[in-house]
Amino acid sequence: VSTQSTGDYYYRHPSKGAWPFSTRAHGWPISDCTSEGLKGALACEVIGAEASSDTLISDRRLQDAIDIIMTYQNGDDGGFPTYELKRAGEWLEQLNPAECFARIMVDYSYCELTSACIQAICAFRRRNEQCAAYRRTELDERLARALQFMKIRQRDDGSAYGSWAVCFTYGTWFAVEAFCSLGQARSDNVARAVRFLVDKQRDDGGWGESWLACLLGEYYDAASAPECTGWALLSLVHAYEGGVVDFDASLEEPLRLAVHRGVRWCIENQLPNGDWEMGPICGMFNGSATINYSVYSKAFPTWALAEAARIMKE
Repeated sequence: VSTQSTGDYYYRHPSKGAWPFSTRAHGWPISDCTSEGLKGALACEVIGAEASSDTLISDRRLQDAIDIIMTYQNGDDGGFPTYELKRAGEWLEQLNPAECFARIMVDYSYCELTSACIQAICAFRRRNEQCAAYRRTELDERLARALQFMKIRQRDDGSAYGSWAVCFTYGTWFAVEAFCSLGQARSDNVARAVRFLVDKQRDDGGWGESWLACLLGEYYDAASAPECTGWALLSLVHAYEGGVVDFDASLEEPLRLAVHRGVRWCIENQLPNGDWEMGPICGMFNGSATINYSVYSKAFPTWALAEAARIMKE
């Protein structure tokens, strides 16, 4: 979104610099859509390094994205919500009229969105010296608060609850990515996340989790699925590359074995046309509203195999 909403007839969160949930015409920005859009733009910039400068997103527009991301951080807990800041207490949920959506009256901070914002800011800072220096002191403070939020949300067993997909496998992936982005892979937080994922690997080498986990608030095992297996593999690979085994050497053998078994599951379950059969419903909104994301069964195992190839060569 390259222009600011006027707010002449309504109040809306600022939108300039953001990516919305669907097309630009939709116009309603979301913190993680903006973060993933920024990450995608930076990744495309690397791939198209030989492109002329007038085909790339300008520094100013990338800074606009950082500016809008910063406006989303909640003041009470340091986390990031979806569409807007938390503007009231949870007591307002007493007036929730929905039969299938929990916690919709107030926009709360979420593990996945906080992680996405952390990752985007860190990716932006790695771009060049100018980006690294942009609003540095303020961003340092905000990242420190976001990191603390992620630590608090992590459970004792190393998992993190995922609100927008199923569930602890998904949330733990985002937690690992946040810690690794901030140079925290050599930590008890990531070590506990690795142990959780290794423990949940199924006998066939894959990972699977039921949507009931979102509803019940505890891990609920299901048949291995390409989506969950992709999330778990990405977590383990990035934790390994970040140096978690330097923090806890006892994790190296089980982690590498889990990756090898997960990769084998992906290879053995790939269809002749290159696809994977979709697992159980893996998308989630507000605790009980399940959603089919058909691209997930293609994207995440493909991504995971590409990432895992790096450490399997060692």
